[in-house]
Amino acid sequence: MCLLAFATLLISFAAAIWPVPINYSLANSTVVLAKRFTIEFNGPSAAPSSGCVDTSNRVWDAINRTHDLLDDGFIPNMLYEFETDFEPSACAMAKAKILKKLVITQGAYDPSLTPKAGEVDESYVLSIPNNSSIAILSAQSSYGVMYGLQSFNQLFYTHTNGKIYTNRAPIIIIDKPKFAHRGLNMDLSRHFYPKEVVLRVINAMSWQKFNRFHMHITDSQSWPLVIPSIPELAEKGAYGEGLWYTPDDLAEILEYATARGIQAFLEIDMPGHTNSIAYSHPELITASNIQPNWPLYAHQPPSGQLKLNNPAVKDFMRKIIADVLPRTGCASNYFHSGGDEVNMNVYNLDPGVNSNISSAIQPYLQDFVLCSV
Repeated sequence: MCLLAFATLLISFAAAIWPVPINYSLANSTVVLAKRFTIEFNGPSAAPSSGCVDTSNRVWDAINRTHDLLDDGFIPNMLYEFETDFEPSACAMAKAKILKKLVITQGAYDPSLTPKAGEVDESYVLSIPNNSSIAILSAQSSYGVMYGLQSFNQLFYTHTNGKIYTNRAPIIIIDKPKFAHRGLNMDLSRHFYPKEVVLRVINAMSWQKFNRFHMHITDSQSWPLVIPSIPELAEKGAYGEGLWYTPDDLAEILEYATARGIQAFLEIDMPGHTNSIAYSHPELITASNIQPNWPLYAHQPPSGQLKLNNPAVKDFMRKIIADVLPRTGCASNYFHSGGDEVNMNVYNLDPGVNSNISSAIQPYLQDFVLCSV
């Protein structure tokens, strides 16, 4: 019976915290948050800021979000069977220790606004006692602080009497991410999503402690990214009027992600997956929308790839990169240029190549990559 109870305890904890912490210990005492529960931050006065994003208040913003989530309330009836007695009894709630404060300590400034995978200490230690009114969260970076706050929030539920509690105290969590790169790829070209949906996805990523957001933002189907120096790309290449991301939209997405410890970066696929360019610049694309035998020229319709060995194409891509990178580079060290599923048969129809032989195409492809990116 004791073994079964312990197993149930672990299952309950795993359902509460995700990803499951590296090391933790817990028990079964109930702790209730004070009505005027406070979070105190002792750390660098401000995180460094640069260029297009401002993270000077990143930790305080995370603290405010924690307060909001706790106040929103979550009664965990969907996580457990109806017959299980998860919620503490009225007697247990009456005897529970009152937690008045969470004290956060951050050891140092973040080494960079845009750290590469593995360059920043993302660990944290969280202690929630059952015999004291103060919980402790310590971390070396704002990333660790934010992950610790997510774990803290996930541990607390709203009782049907309205009080906010955890029934697993005392709790000690010593945690760090298992993987340095924890990313999600969202296809914003084949399937247009309004900016508000993108922001909701970023929120969900932050709850799960992700740190990379890969935006696949252009493809053969549509070009929804507004390039101010080439406005016709989106005007003619998007699915419809307004189904695009303006520079202000992109800036908001980048800052929203950065505030949550996530580097958001773009993928502008090239030289394949580029037929949407043909709607505004048909002279740059070869084998555009071949029908009906499109499978010979593409993995999916519409076919069409940037021409190789073509100075106009190189100048065009340089113009795009020169527009995009200054607006995104301060939010992430990453930019993705695609490069996948290049169809060799397309270049039989490219006057600058006139071949579908890999050895003949490879030098042109290498030159394109070096000159464009």
